[in-house]
Amino acid sequence: HLPVGKPVKFVMTSEDVLHDFFVPSMRVKADVVPGRYTQIWFTPSVKGEFYATCAEYCGKDHSGMRSKVTIEDDAAYAKFMETGGTEYEQYRDSNHWADWGKIQYERKGCNSCHSVDGSTSKGPSWKGIFNKMEDMTTGPAIKVDEAYLRESMMIPQAHVVKGFEPIMPTFQGLLRDHEIKGLIEYIKTLQN
Repeated sequence: HLPVGKPVKFVMTSEDVLHDFFVPSMRVKADVVPGRYTQIWFTPSVKGEFYATCAEYCGKDHSGMRSKVTIEDDAAYAKFMETGGTEYEQYRDSNHWADWGKIQYERKGCNSCHSVDGSTSKGPSWKGIFNKMEDMTTGPAIKVDEAYLRESMMIPQAHVVKGFEPIMPTFQGLLRDHEIKGLIEYIKTLQN
């Protein structure tokens, strides 16, 4: 979501291969280089929804690298920044927080490091982790409860599960309360 008529700056990096951020209808295109920060400035001039894609063949999932850029007026943009949109309300009102959490698991990139099927990845699998005691790299074992999960999203280096590198970035300021609640409720459903 971006405000119409105001300059925006994207600062981008890749952890693995060369990508290319491309919004064809806006004629915005910039390389995203591993291990380096690149940036692009542009001023959206038309309200609407536009598609962004990767314009550099980057591997087997290249064709799935698509996103939507929404350009809106100041009031709609301010509302989005405050609430993250209203899409979650359908999940809140029907008390389907775990479904909302599954959407966040994919949108926020949790799936790039945390599996939900017990398989090994860069971070601990979420399958069966809730209410489990986990050994930490420093200090005693900790029970994986709601407080621990929230802390791990906001201050991921505070307690790192033994056997994993401290590579998780902080989501402080990037996750709203309803997104955190959804993620926690989703993790709770992954017990079997």
